[in-house]
Amino acid sequence: MNRILTISIALILVFSFSSAAYAHYHIGYSHDSTVEYINTDWMSSIRDDIRLNELSIPGTHDTMSNGYGGDIAQTQSLTLQNQLSTGIRFLDIRCRYTEGSFAIHHGPIFLHTMFGDVLNTAAKFLKNHPNEVILMRVKQEHSEVSDDLFNQTLRKYMDRYPGYFFDSQNRTNTNPTLKEMRGKIVLMMNVGGSNIGLNYPHDFNIQDDYHLSTNWDLYDKWSKVKKQLNEANTSYNRGSKIKFINYLSGSGGSFPYFVASGHSSPGTSAPRLATGLTTPGWSNSYPDFPRVDCFIGICTIAFEGTNILTTNYLENNNLNYTGIIVADFPGQGLIKNVIQANNHLLKSDKVTNGVYKIVSAINNTAVVDFSVSDQNVVLWQDHNGENQKWEFKYDENKHAYQIKSLLDPNVVLAWNNYKGSTNVFGTPNQQKEEHYWILDKVSDDHYIIKNKLDPNLVLDVDRGDPNNGTNIKVNRQHNLNSVDIPAQKFKLNKIS
Repeated sequence: MNRILTISIALILVFSFSSAAYAHYHIGYSHDSTVEYINTDWMSSIRDDIRLNELSIPGTHDTMSNGYGGDIAQTQSLTLQNQLSTGIRFLDIRCRYTEGSFAIHHGPIFLHTMFGDVLNTAAKFLKNHPNEVILMRVKQEHSEVSDDLFNQTLRKYMDRYPGYFFDSQNRTNTNPTLKEMRGKIVLMMNVGGSNIGLNYPHDFNIQDDYHLSTNWDLYDKWSKVKKQLNEANTSYNRGSKIKFINYLSGSGGSFPYFVASGHSSPGTSAPRLATGLTTPGWSNSYPDFPRVDCFIGICTIAFEGTNILTTNYLENNNLNYTGIIVADFPGQGLIKNVIQANNHLLKSDKVTNGVYKIVSAINNTAVVDFSVSDQNVVLWQDHNGENQKWEFKYDENKHAYQIKSLLDPNVVLAWNNYKGSTNVFGTPNQQKEEHYWILDKVSDDHYIIKNKLDPNLVLDVDRGDPNNGTNIKVNRQHNLNSVDIPAQKFKLNKIS
């Protein structure tokens, strides 16, 4: 169904009626055209045997609609290349057949891109990042040619990119492993008469209730998103093989940016709109929407966008599975939280359980040292102290290690993302995600040690300083060819 509806006077009145609250920024929503968050290789950390139904994947709705047609049509602010760089792995591509080619459309609006441009970008990305996968929903939009002609045209495009498309073997393999998909485009065909790729929507459980008559339908939309999140996680935990898709997007009587953000205008830090309701009079209304601008016991109930609500929900509920989350204007927090739902699927190079010294590659003599006086972890020249020895114990359920101080076996190596801190320290073992570490072997002798809570953050010697007392922290991993990489490489010398 065409999602671009005529904007009536009623839509303008809706925005006039809802007063705006103060400026509001949240990491779940971004209308910026620049990229501040890079996660090009997150799938490379996941085990090969993991199947599609187990993966939590961030995606974009109407992926190429990044400006043409104005606010009612725009659903993204980033280019396709930048979306892929941030970690987006599901693309929603709408193709209009025209003279033997596919033009990319959002409803009647030509997005000044051809399908060949999309495939060029996707293939180039996969060539540079061969462990990644791109899921691509393909749908006919604003043309009405036969399925046969559409599929023939698609085949001609596919023939130009040999080796880049996943072969589902006439749809006998509809739940492939990550190993089978790596480096491939997995087509999800929203077109009849084809045995290419996967069958959309048949192969999936989908929530895509996209039409909002007015802004006040936003809470109903969020309720459906939340219900799908819980059903997906429950199904996964029961061992089901069902693949879930959950669209956060919506439009119609509301702008796409409003559904995503709850904002009065598209800007990343634009004010929220108020619902017109206050507490305590409407305390039971919209319970998940924020209460703001409180004065003498009366608070305004503001709208909150699906991106923001979903980001917060994932942050607070430790889901093992989200399925494919499809959003308009996803911010780095939303993308990151969806990816982190895969943390229990990460692969880890293994060493034998036992006691080790963690030796820095900066000089191959200084070791990771537990400072008993302040519980901090620093670099120090090896003096064979008990506080420089660490017991590595692999957890088969977590697919990660706990690294315990030999000086005090109740203390584990940890990082806590409290107010943006990057400090690494020793703390009593509570089996939190940040109390586990993943080993990534990068040479015969050296490992990168990744934190399980956020595997993009790795053990790092501050500023690469080899002197005694230099702080150990977490940092984003450097390129393996970087001059700074020795600060993140460690040799594990086994003691016992």
